Amino acid sequence: MSVQGVGGSAGSTSIVQDEVVRAQLLDTSTTDGRRLRRQAKLLDKLHLVSGVQLDQDADLIPHFIDHYTGLGVVSRRIHLVLHSASEERAERMKHVLIQAGAAKPWTWVGDFKPGGMWRRRVRLQAARLKFSDWVLVPEIDELQVYPNGLATTVDAAAKRGADWLSGALFDDALSKSNAAKALFFRASVIPNRDFTGIDAERTAAAAIETAQDRGYDLNDPTNSRVERLARAAKYRLLTLSAEDLERDAEASTLPERARLTHAVKLARWDAEAEAMGLSDPSRAVAVQDKPSDVVAALRQVSKQEAQVFAAPGWRVTQLTPGGFGAAWHSHSYYDIHSIDPDSKFAAAIRSTMPMRRNLATDTVEVGVVDLHRGGFEPLGTSNAWSWQQGPMAQFTPAGDLIWNDLEDARHVVRLSLLGTSAIRTYDRPAYAVTPDGQGYLSVCMARLYRVRPAYGYAGGTEACPDHPAPQDDGLWYVDFATGASRLVLPTAQAVAAVMRTMTKEEQFAFRRGTFVYWMNHVKISPNGKRFTLKLRWREPGKPFDGASITCNLDGSDLRVLSRATSHVMWYGDDHLFWWDLRGKQVVLGADIPFEEGIPPQPLAPGVFDLNPHARLVPGTLDQMFFDEPYNSTVKLFMVDLRTKAVESIAQFGGHLPPGGPFRCDLHPVPTPDGQRVLVTSLASGSRQLWIAERDTQS
Repeated sequence: MSVQGVGGSAGSTSIVQDEVVRAQLLDTSTTDGRRLRRQAKLLDKLHLVSGVQLDQDADLIPHFIDHYTGLGVVSRRIHLVLHSASEERAERMKHVLIQAGAAKPWTWVGDFKPGGMWRRRVRLQAARLKFSDWVLVPEIDELQVYPNGLATTVDAAAKRGADWLSGALFDDALSKSNAAKALFFRASVIPNRDFTGIDAERTAAAAIETAQDRGYDLNDPTNSRVERLARAAKYRLLTLSAEDLERDAEASTLPERARLTHAVKLARWDAEAEAMGLSDPSRAVAVQDKPSDVVAALRQVSKQEAQVFAAPGWRVTQLTPGGFGAAWHSHSYYDIHSIDPDSKFAAAIRSTMPMRRNLATDTVEVGVVDLHRGGFEPLGTSNAWSWQQGPMAQFTPAGDLIWNDLEDARHVVRLSLLGTSAIRTYDRPAYAVTPDGQGYLSVCMARLYRVRPAYGYAGGTEACPDHPAPQDDGLWYVDFATGASRLVLPTAQAVAAVMRTMTKEEQFAFRRGTFVYWMNHVKISPNGKRFTLKLRWREPGKPFDGASITCNLDGSDLRVLSRATSHVMWYGDDHLFWWDLRGKQVVLGADIPFEEGIPPQPLAPGVFDLNPHARLVPGTLDQMFFDEPYNSTVKLFMVDLRTKAVESIAQFGGHLPPGGPFRCDLHPVPTPDGQRVLVTSLASGSRQLWIAERDTQS
């Protein structure tokens, strides 16, 4: 990215450092190489066990996980006990954590008691960890700081045969300190009830029980496996303190608990914001007079402002309320009309469903969000939606709202007439509305659900999913006036067109294979004469492949545009741009058959580093909004394609998981004047709608 102040040189420095570390790891003849390999093995045996009261601390979870994975704890070895008075909230957060890569949490619903949390954490530790593993036991608001690295500190403890490490406990935000804190210990050790030390009696009893179960003789000096258990059974655990580590050349700095989670995180965000030249709306909050005010203020901003930066000249506003554990809101997709013709409303959905595969019984509310005042006004419901494209809720050129739904085991369209309470129903689900508003194009979403459920709909019993390449199904046109539908492009015809562009060897392999074909990502040219769609195919258990096709709306003049395309969009009426999966760049190509051999050309070389969701400002060919998706922090930009000048707009943190079927992409949708852009982000802790707009008063 050639934008001053965004990205910077930090990335290149990190790459160089990674290469140095990799070289050291491979070179076992060096002292550093042997030490790094030893420490890497120790981190493989390091787990984290903690508990969270979701009703008061759910907003701390992403910062907590981010910190400890940054120290080297593997996310799948983070084990949490979740408590809430609401079973629904506990289940929601459990699914969020699983999708973020953490181990499956234990949930606990009912009245909270500290002793109950302690017992569950101890049981979780015993159930999942081997007695030789290491375990960290921080509280959810506790970020332990290891200036020389966690691996170095664990290594120092392991070399001394220690059973647990005690360090100083500091809490700068509250201006108080305690004498000692249990930082980490072997999994055979049981912590005391406040997790500041160990429970020697229970640890001894557990050691004796483990030895009996495994047939170990605790008095056998020749069995090295029982040495640690024997020490525990005889109340002789070896404890290391900070003073012990001060004498270690590789771990000379005292491990400590430093500040509340948000005090540490805000310091990091301040540094990043300064480096990027961005404004941080939460920075002023960190300079309160009283420590208690600091804590309250940090918690208040943690759910939204601290995860979002607006670049100079822009401001960012959360349109729908919600944070961790709250109802989430989302617009459907970036390549449809998610904003009404007057730029007053956005089409959106609302739900409390956790991150799991959606079923036909899962209902979302469909409605509109005021782009100026925010909020959500429900207009209907849908049981035909997906995580990546919702129910394709969008506006017609007349300002009516349409969305997909399920009725009598078939996918249909609902149309809410502007200014009335009337709702019409049309056969077949909608993908793209024609520019004249007379009808829409449709594909079989039941088929799509079977092959790619993050984009298709559950519950449809249409016959189309059962044939690998049906002749009687494919892309349809539905007329709003009459409700009649006609088959424009059969799937079999599209497959035949693509196969004609293949070599004889490829054709032979395809005819022998067990491929299933489907259609997705339909877009209509601005003049309404042609459309493009993605034809994809796969064999069971293998990755999918695909090609982009263009065609007239009457089914004539079918052309294969290119193979290995992603995020294809029209650029005027006779060109298209897309991300070239092979060349790893955005290219611009004419709407001509692939076999003519005229290659597409790079579009704005050097601007697009990742596969973006890119939208031209309506009515222009030079002003484009785009994001950099598939990251935990997603950045939003605007580019002038004539000059290649890139303007930073905002960045949104908290996008976990960054990939997979439940990821949340920004899907930027600009208003026609190019002054505002709608996105959906996880920055507040759940999917919510945000608007970025030029700050004319800045």
